[in-house]
Amino acid sequence: MRRRMIAGALMIATIAPLTIGARTFTHPGLSYTETDLQRMRKGIQEKNGQMAATFEALKASPWSRTDLSESTPVTAIGETQFNNYVGRDGRRVHDLALLYRLTDDTAYADQAVRILNRYKDLTNCSARGTAPLDNGKIYLMIEGAELLRDYPGWADADRQDFADMLVYPGYSSTAFPDGHRDAYDDEANDITFYWNIYNFDTGRFGNQGLFAARAMMAMGIFLDNEKMYDRAMNYLMSRPAREDDLPYSNLVPTRGSLRSESESMRDYNVTWAEGDSQFISDEALQYYIYSNGQCQEACRDQGHTLVGVGLYTDLAEMSKNQGDDLYGALDSRILRGLEYACRYNLGEGDPTGYSKDENDCTFDNGIFYQADSRSQRWEAIAPAAGDRGAFDCVRYLTQALMHYSNRVDLAADDYQWLEKAWQKCVAENAGGIEDWGEAAHFYEWKGWGTLTKWEPKQTQTSAPAITAEISGARYYDLNGVRVAEPKNGIYVKVQNNTAKITVVD
Repeated sequence: MRRRMIAGALMIATIAPLTIGARTFTHPGLSYTETDLQRMRKGIQEKNGQMAATFEALKASPWSRTDLSESTPVTAIGETQFNNYVGRDGRRVHDLALLYRLTDDTAYADQAVRILNRYKDLTNCSARGTAPLDNGKIYLMIEGAELLRDYPGWADADRQDFADMLVYPGYSSTAFPDGHRDAYDDEANDITFYWNIYNFDTGRFGNQGLFAARAMMAMGIFLDNEKMYDRAMNYLMSRPAREDDLPYSNLVPTRGSLRSESESMRDYNVTWAEGDSQFISDEALQYYIYSNGQCQEACRDQGHTLVGVGLYTDLAEMSKNQGDDLYGALDSRILRGLEYACRYNLGEGDPTGYSKDENDCTFDNGIFYQADSRSQRWEAIAPAAGDRGAFDCVRYLTQALMHYSNRVDLAADDYQWLEKAWQKCVAENAGGIEDWGEAAHFYEWKGWGTLTKWEPKQTQTSAPAITAEISGARYYDLNGVRVAEPKNGIYVKVQNNTAKITVVD
């Protein structure tokens, strides 16, 4: 086991809890629970249409091969190399680990472990450029590692080294590893993933910080680190960091001169200075998806808009599996963002007017919110039609649709555009399934949603229109609800196989 030192304190990243608190993490508990895995296995065994077809596509995918011998250790990842390493390998580890959990075939698990072990000595992840986005690409590999956390073929020492690697040169909630990070010189840099994502990305469009937040939440669950998990959740909900954790950045932006202007937005120079409090930027839910459902990046292009709202569904799915309802936060703000983005990208919902006041803009009235970004760099003018209809890179719609159509009690109108987008994407995709995605987007989505998240809607059946005796009470059918006539001061109502008994005065 490698030991890390920060500010003189020994910090070891372990798979045992790093923090003592009320939360007990569910495992597996990122995007898949044991219940999810059992449901998938059942669907495969019963040759359930889309589920079985998706399973066959997963097995046939080039990312699922078990005969690759690449095991060269990775000790550093340069600024432009993340896709070539954790992007591609994360895709492989996820798919292989999922196949192992669905088939019990250890060839899949062993191949995934060989890939994971390539990274156990990694000590240098570039902090240059879009470091939070780039380092956030570790997410998919952590999804796979979570599925393999109890696999006997992954040696305890190797698993521990992988956990340590994620936070190299060591985890701390009180001190940043000063002297290790170099934002200008990769050769002099000496930190890995956590320290490149721990403060998100306050100066860019929100999806870049959301890549960081998704990886941070996954990391917190995998490491049983409550502080790390809460760091992601609190930021997304615009709350300050925990008092026993490092504060978020206190650098505050000031808008400068205009850099450029297009038909859809203005781009400004920005300066940053220390402020008196923690700064919450455009990644936070209320600032990334406005109250009318419009995404912060709607003035940028539709590809990034669809990616951003999708990142929030991944965050919501993980938090749901840990008992938190990000899906329903701010009056189901994520759903409103999905509906707005899907409607526009299906060719509907063009603006009916424009306003700089968010209160003037609703989903129904179609007034476009000309928002200022929290980073002060961008000012929205109008929706950007670039990439409109860009569903080719989207592989999260089944996950979102299954939640809002099955798990919660909503009217079909509430998720109608999401459902239409899902139907379009599945119909146009080979095999009529939701697969892993397009070549350039292998690191973005778990994919395979028509296997991993598909669940037919549970229909409610009405009781037959008959009369009978229940404990001496006579009842009759009324629009599918069995209602007993009051007898001896007792009123019985039976619906969906549940009896509610009320004492009648």
